[in-house]
Amino acid sequence: MKNSILSVPLALLAVSTAVGTASALPLPEERAPFIVEFEREAVIPASRAFAGARKSSAGTGADRLDLKTAEVEAYRRELARFREQSLLRASDRIGRILEAEFEFDLTVHAVVLELTATEAVSLRQVPGIRAVNVEEIYSPMTDSGPRWIGAGAIWDGSAVGGIGKRGEGVVVGIIDTGINPD
Repeated sequence: MKNSILSVPLALLAVSTAVGTASALPLPEERAPFIVEFEREAVIPASRAFAGARKSSAGTGADRLDLKTAEVEAYRRELARFREQSLLRASDRIGRILEAEFEFDLTVHAVVLELTATEAVSLRQVPGIRAVNVEEIYSPMTDSGPRWIGAGAIWDGSAVGGIGKRGEGVVVGIIDTGINPD
C-alpha cells in the first residue's frame, strides 16, 4: 500500500518546467499547502453575465468590472457559501475540520489548505471540488535567457545600428496593471 500512496503525490506535481524546478513533494502523511480549486467560476471569468457591473474606465475608456455593484457582491457571497459548503463536505470526507489559509474568488475560485497527500487525493472526490494541487515554488534553472532571446546583440550594439548602450542612461519602468478591486 505504501508504494501506491507514494505514487499519488507524483501525479499531483510536475517536478520541473522549462523555467524552473518545483519545490520538493511532501511526504505522504506530512501536511503541506495545497491549492483546492472549486467548480464554480471565479468573479472575473463569470463577469460576462453581470450586465450592470461593467463600466468604462475614465482614463482609458477600457471596459472594466465594477466590484462594488450589488450584482458582483451578491455573487461573491454566493461563492463564499459554496466554498463553505464544499469545505464542510471535505472536512467530513477526511475526518477533521479544514480551515482555509487563503481564499481566492476574483480570478480563480480556490483556497489554500494544509493537507497530507492522502487527504489531497481524497478531496478530489468531493462534489464541488475541481482540482487539488500541491503548492509549487519555482526557482530559476538557467541564466541563459538573454542568450536565447538575442539580448547580446542589443548589448553590444550590433542589433541596433552599432550603438551598444549596455544599459547606460536607460530608465526601466515596469507597469503591472494587475487586478484593481476598487
